[in-house]
Amino acid sequence: MDLDVGKWLRKHAPEIKIITVMNKAESLDDGFGSVVSAANEAARTLRFGDPVAFSAETSLGMNDLYEVFRPLLEQQQMLLQTVQVCNSDETNEEESKLPCS
Repeated sequence: MDLDVGKWLRKHAPEIKIITVMNKAESLDDGFGSVVSAANEAARTLRFGDPVAFSAETSLGMNDLYEVFRPLLEQQQMLLQTVQVCNSDETNEEESKLPCS
């Protein structure tokens, strides 16, 4: 199913940056790295880059996850600030809902 979703995303949403994450990272380490390498290999078959492993339960890998999302969040924040500035400059209330171009 993952491969089907990956194929669909590449076809229908090529402009979206895909970030592959794997939850339950606390169970990935078997002491020999074989589970980790198998999980990474499976994620790489999706061709969206190396996955970010984390554990929602133990917070393991949350800093890594944040570092992946931070540039995207900063970009989104700048876009929202630009739209707010443009909207405050406009006089027509109906047009103020549209972003500046």
